[in-house]
Amino acid sequence: MIPNLLEGFNVTCFAYGMTGAGKTHTMIGQATSLDENQVHYASNGLCFLAVDAIFRHTRRGGFTVKVSYLEIYNEQVRDLLDDQQQTLMIVEDPMRGVVVPGLSEVVIDHPGSLQQIVVLGNQRRMMAATGANQFSSRSHSILIVSVESQTPNSRGEVIYSKLQMIDLAGSERAAQTENRGQRMVEGANINRSLLALGNCINILSDNMRPPGTFVPYRDSKLTRLLKDSLGGNTKTVMIACVSPST
Repeated sequence: MIPNLLEGFNVTCFAYGMTGAGKTHTMIGQATSLDENQVHYASNGLCFLAVDAIFRHTRRGGFTVKVSYLEIYNEQVRDLLDDQQQTLMIVEDPMRGVVVPGLSEVVIDHPGSLQQIVVLGNQRRMMAATGANQFSSRSHSILIVSVESQTPNSRGEVIYSKLQMIDLAGSERAAQTENRGQRMVEGANINRSLLALGNCINILSDNMRPPGTFVPYRDSKLTRLLKDSLGGNTKTVMIACVSPST
């Protein structure tokens, strides 16, 4: 799907499934400790593979690649590359579509630059132990790779597109995970946003829906943020992570 991205399509890739099924492993890959102060992610996760493919396709130059990393925790958008982690807003820009004002953007010039960004962001992401998963993601994380390319004509037009790699928090049942207090609040918000995402996808994938059918993007921060990455000028893939556990 990377050639589609470079032609101007927005590209979205989800990892979806129950808690503990391997979504973060699918997106990031295997984490291995190099020493006490450094973590290394083997480049077999889809985030690293996708960015590597972007640079292989853009060797001829004329492209600018920027990376942002955020999470949606309890219906709040937080910048994982900003140590303040203030709550950010979501707005719709007439030129760039859905954007998050104030979100950090880091220009990268080679695939290896992603390593430090992912390590830093994952250190700040909300994780907690539950009855079902010792290292459960309590938020949806979204790695946004923005690509700007200068067209060869004399008008100086710029093609802007974005790749969003989304590690969804796992769906869970409170009775099974034995969640209480804050963990239960987190689980309720996770399931609510996943339900909103499912509702939007069901409507968009219904080929029999009449023109102008309302799509409830505003039912959650997740679906609102992904409005222009689910419908319209987009290519979307969902990876189902399946676990044999009940």
